[in-house]
Amino acid sequence: MVRIDGTLAWVAASDVHRFEEEQRAAVAAAGPGERGQRAAAHRAACGGGIVPSFLLQAQQSLQDLLGSLHAEDIAGVVALPFRAKQDWFTEQCGKVRIPYSDGRKSLEVERSRIVESTAAACRSIDQRDYRKTWRIRFKGEEGLDAGGLYREWFQLVTSALFDPALGVFTTTAAGRAITINPASAVACPDRHLELVHLAGRLVGKALLTGSTVACRLSLPMLKHILGVPLSLQDVEAVDKPLFDSLKLLLRTPGVDDWMMTFAVDEDVLGRRREVELKPGGASMDVTDDNKHEFVALRLRHRMLGAIAPQLTRFLAGIYEVVPERLLSVFDFQELDLLLSGMPKVSVSDWKRNTIYEGEFRSRGAESTVIKWFWGIVEEDFTDEERARLLQFVTGSAQVPSGGFARLTSYDGISQKFTITSMPRPRNPRNVPMPRASTCFNRLYLGMYDSREELRRRLTYVSNIELADVGFQTA
Repeated sequence: MVRIDGTLAWVAASDVHRFEEEQRAAVAAAGPGERGQRAAAHRAACGGGIVPSFLLQAQQSLQDLLGSLHAEDIAGVVALPFRAKQDWFTEQCGKVRIPYSDGRKSLEVERSRIVESTAAACRSIDQRDYRKTWRIRFKGEEGLDAGGLYREWFQLVTSALFDPALGVFTTTAAGRAITINPASAVACPDRHLELVHLAGRLVGKALLTGSTVACRLSLPMLKHILGVPLSLQDVEAVDKPLFDSLKLLLRTPGVDDWMMTFAVDEDVLGRRREVELKPGGASMDVTDDNKHEFVALRLRHRMLGAIAPQLTRFLAGIYEVVPERLLSVFDFQELDLLLSGMPKVSVSDWKRNTIYEGEFRSRGAESTVIKWFWGIVEEDFTDEERARLLQFVTGSAQVPSGGFARLTSYDGISQKFTITSMPRPRNPRNVPMPRASTCFNRLYLGMYDSREELRRRLTYVSNIELADVGFQTA
């Protein structure tokens, strides 16, 4: 485990539930000032300890447009339901957008070269132009854009720009969400930073105008945008082989004989090079005494250091268009819904493609707790709550193309939604909260005493900001 303050704390398995409850309580108590400090520390970590000047300029140029918006105003909005937050966000974005009567921007693009032509057209426009209304003309085609061509173009360009085939972005281990490609400089050596910057600006424009992008960003990417800490679970979802190897390192005594140092070999521009995890790391052996530090540095390098130049440009692009302070009212699940839309979840398809284990195996869907579960999901939960629960268990609020039957594990192997019972505690009053393993689409439920208790606990775990539970960037 890694505490809120960034210090490592390895605890016994029996204490994990208590530890996480302490973490969540600390997160819930965090005010807007503390959230801002965490975000600043996170951005500095993305830039190698320094917040780049162009990122600061991108933020400052828009903050002035918000006038008298104070931290207390932000704090009040944070506590509102998602729809109310969304209404407030839309109203604030109206203060940033440039009215149609004060100027608009026309872009000509080519369908067959949608990314290249869009990038070329955007080179001649400045940061302020992204806050104007855009009108799109497809080269060689008739048609007057009254909004329809813009929406069509936006879906085409974001689909192509975030397509792993381009090489700037890639999919997570489970293949359901998009993240930055650490090797983008190899795939697009002359333009990868330009394209990732453009992607950030288009994400910002989507937020500003209420559009959706043609992909789902991974949870680590969403957390980067909000400037909140990453969790060990995020690392597991992105690079499970690394996660497993580090767990083995921590569990195995005698690592002094493993001949490891505080340095890693990685591919940079097609060549292998050694990267030190700390100054002098190449000559510092990993031992049983310092292996916890090694793990923390290795995880930080994988999630931040390996993509720092691209991530900094991506974030700068967003903040050039939409004020960062406005985004701070959302958690990462809500940001996902803003960017990618509310998924429509078929509960009947969900139930058909669920398997049961533990004490639920014998009776399956006829088990009392399982009946309560599906009743809550189908009758009590809204579309938003169902999406949040799905995201809590699978890491994505989006159902794969083809429905729940196409769910996969972290390595792309078919893995249906699974509900497993947790061991009964000695004290019946200490039934733990529901837990999840996103890599394997697995939900762990306790043997709860009532439907109401299960509903309350499912609502809680689906809405907590797990983004803030994990290792800090500073």
